[in-house]
Amino acid sequence: MDAWQKLDIASKVFAAILVPLAVAYVGNQVAVANKQRDSKTKFVEIAAAILSKDPTANKTPESTNFERGPWRSSTSIPEFPCCRTRKRR
Repeated sequence: MDAWQKLDIASKVFAAILVPLAVAYVGNQVAVANKQRDSKTKFVEIAAAILSKDPTANKTPESTNFERGPWRSSTSIPEFPCCRTRKRR
């Protein structure tokens, strides 16, 4: 068996086994990338739908009180013990 016959056999093995494996791997990578892009597109659609809604449409008293919070319950600025200004003598 000479070198050309060995090269012929090696090239046939390469063509029969390695090329389909490489094509399958690249195809899988393309499918994964498409799936990720589709999921990102779906998240953007969901976010756009949420942001396009009127924020005051479904307000309940509980959500209004939560947004206002105890620190905004009155019009005056609350005085905290750690932040009082001391009178200097």
